[in-house]
Amino acid sequence: MHRRGPDPYQVLGLEVGSSQEDVRRAFRRLAFRCHPDRNPLDPFAEERFRRITDAFQALMNPAAKAAHDRQQSATSCGPGAAPDPFDVLARQFAQVFGPCRREDPGEPDEDDDLVLLRVSFFDAALGARRRMQMERTRVCGDCSGFGARPVKESSTCGRCKGRGSLVVRDGLLALDIRCPDCRGLGVVPWSVCERCSGGGRIRSWEEIEVDIPAGAVTGQLLQLRTPSGRELSIVLEVEPHEFFRRKGFDLVVRVKVNMSLALRGGMLEAPCLQGEIPIEIPAGLQAGQCLRLAGYGLPVPGESRRGDLVVEFDISVPRRLGLGKLLADLAGAREEDD
Repeated sequence: MHRRGPDPYQVLGLEVGSSQEDVRRAFRRLAFRCHPDRNPLDPFAEERFRRITDAFQALMNPAAKAAHDRQQSATSCGPGAAPDPFDVLARQFAQVFGPCRREDPGEPDEDDDLVLLRVSFFDAALGARRRMQMERTRVCGDCSGFGARPVKESSTCGRCKGRGSLVVRDGLLALDIRCPDCRGLGVVPWSVCERCSGGGRIRSWEEIEVDIPAGAVTGQLLQLRTPSGRELSIVLEVEPHEFFRRKGFDLVVRVKVNMSLALRGGMLEAPCLQGEIPIEIPAGLQAGQCLRLAGYGLPVPGESRRGDLVVEFDISVPRRLGLGKLLADLAGAREEDD
């Protein structure tokens, strides 16, 4: 019996039918937290990260995602995973009282230092340098991230007693939420900060250059320091190619061969990373036969060697093949063998 693999939605912590932007966002966060380079002491980090990457690639393929969504809709009436009751309760509190108060308004968001970068197949295979504008948000200096400022002659908030937050209990669960009266300031009255328009953060931009190593793969994590001194983590997403497939550091390409050339043999141009390379077709080529060309694959990081180029032959059989033409091809093949 065939065993189904893990549900990609469950692996990424998403509901069935989530948009591709939600998929990117979930992969971005999980890649940052679960990357093997960031968890060197975890023996299961590589396997966990492989599942995350496989789930991401499955849901970023529109056809595969649509088929998976249809299958899930046919077998289940609800989302792929049961909602976390603690998360549901937290969202309910947030709807009533507003978002939870940050203990340290100056602490940056984790996602603010993590970027998902899409690169072409050839840029990842051969290596490249990409220049990009990077957006970041920083805490507003006028309101210290609260989004509001006390007005003159402010007094201590009576609801939270100047604490800025309230403890809301539901059974054994207690949540520390922002006080809706003082907006976490601890004093009233207050006014919306004009500089950040109440958001608590200000957007800024800087230009960075990213060196993509040759042989890069989807999910690879790059660390760099921006000109402003900011530590940045970049997760690569390699776009698929039209006809190249990757197997480790080997490249696989499928080449069509007409029946006459397959019978007689001869020379043919096959695509490779550097352009095209002439290959010799042996007489009597069989369907499914492959040719391995050493050193024409992907560079191996940290080594001087490269993988191989594997050429798979697809023999094209015409719908109408005249008997005379077939006999002539067979005769030509025999003469060359002799």
